[in-house]
Amino acid sequence: MILDGIILALIIAFLRGGSFKGFDEIKFKHGAVIVVLFLLQLVLFILAPFVNVIAVWLPVWLMTFYGVLVILGWMNRHIPGFSIMVIGILMNMIVMIANGGKMPVSVEAINLVNPEAMNDLFSGAIKHIPMDSNTRLWFLGDIIPLTSPYPNKMVISLGDVFLNVGGFLFVWKTMSKYKRKVNIGGEVL
Repeated sequence: MILDGIILALIIAFLRGGSFKGFDEIKFKHGAVIVVLFLLQLVLFILAPFVNVIAVWLPVWLMTFYGVLVILGWMNRHIPGFSIMVIGILMNMIVMIANGGKMPVSVEAINLVNPEAMNDLFSGAIKHIPMDSNTRLWFLGDIIPLTSPYPNKMVISLGDVFLNVGGFLFVWKTMSKYKRKVNIGGEVL
């Protein structure tokens, strides 16, 4: 979900004359750890349907992953948008901890966005569970349906909104720091 905000910010900032030069100046603390964690998570999600021990321990891994992301995000709060992203990560982490390490999803919202996804949700999905009367902190779960005209139909959480806004601000402020030189009619602006 955060990718949508980043792509939108890239397009808008670029159209408004923003430059990629600002990214060279960002001083990430432990940025390599973030990359390694995302790659490890990707591998675990690919393997989990085939390796039972990974599937069983995946919720523990996710909570560890989110915990490390919160710490690294806080360490990098000097970077625009990162404080807002930390709030989003915490929101998602809290609702998942409260619900056994899985993200609760509104059945009504899934039916609105993609009724075919209901089978996956009820057949032991790796990261998500359907909401019911026992769901804790349901308001932090995936309850916001994104449908047409939004190009990427999905159900998101309030935490995802914060992640998206933080990602947008990160890219927007970083690219807006410097303006690129534009050649219009032989004149450099």
